[in-house]
Amino acid sequence: MSETSNREKLNELTITELMAKLDDIVNWFSGDSIDVDQATAKFDEGMVIAEVIKDKLSNTENKVNQIKLKLEKLQDK
Repeated sequence: MSETSNREKLNELTITELMAKLDDIVNWFSGDSIDVDQATAKFDEGMVIAEVIKDKLSNTENKVNQIKLKLEKLQDK
């Protein structure tokens, strides 16, 4: 699966679901037997998930700021 299509599928998930996926990856690294190739793949997957979470949080912050501005304008009237 390409990174773009993987990212698109991740974008469909909620932040909570993405955090759970990231937690699973972190827990995997706590295991006793770590294969270097698998670790590299897991790390890359975790980085993509973290980027998607960051983007979603940034979008949420922007929406909150827009709502705050609208409320301030309403209060000024």
